[in-house]
Amino acid sequence: PEALYESAMRHVEVCNRNDFEDIVISVKHSDPYMMIQAYRKVAEETDYPLHLGVTESGTLDTGTVKSSIGIGSLLADGIGDTIRVSLAADPVEEVKVGHRILKSLGIGRPGVNIIACPTCGRLVGDLFTVVEEVEEAVAEQDFDKNLDVALMGCAVNGPGEAEGADLGVSLGRGRAHFFKHGEVVDTIPEDEIVDTVLEAIENWDEEDEAGGDGGPEDKEEADAVETTGVTKPDLPTS
Repeated sequence: PEALYESAMRHVEVCNRNDFEDIVISVKHSDPYMMIQAYRKVAEETDYPLHLGVTESGTLDTGTVKSSIGIGSLLADGIGDTIRVSLAADPVEEVKVGHRILKSLGIGRPGVNIIACPTCGRLVGDLFTVVEEVEEAVAEQDFDKNLDVALMGCAVNGPGEAEGADLGVSLGRGRAHFFKHGEVVDTIPEDEIVDTVLEAIENWDEEDEAGGDGGPEDKEEADAVETTGVTKPDLPTS
């Protein structure tokens, strides 16, 4: 890291001697740990804008991991002004990975953030297919909306995660609770989850993003939901 820093400073000195001040520093390295330490050193010692990247990071799989660690760690510390994801893959994938890194940190363009279960013994139904189809549709439609969507596969962690998201699903045996703003608003068959979630995202508006104003219309809507007698699915506990 020290050598990367010193090399960058030598080039900065050359620029300064020639009255050139439009400088952006990059100390990329193929080792995420090395580049993190080098960028931190530069950030401590200078005020120049920094261009972040893990160079020659590898294939789509390994390069995504390395880039997420290196670039993400620095951005989370408030270090960095521009980024480049370098993969041995289609450049389109580089852009996608970069966008996902930024979105995961709440930086840049708004977007739909998918929260989903890992594999475990409590998983009910074909959640992975649901998650994959929703994520693919969200990517294709490129929603310009900033919201969290939780797709959960059991009755243990599912309701809590779904309640904490803007939109959520907690899967049971063939059916699921559908949550909006932390409240169960419907019970839907498993084969309708994808369409229901995508329709809710499509119809998400500024009032939804603000959580509603709590006025009479919101109260009437809440009463209407309550009087429909939503039937909760038979959700297993183990």
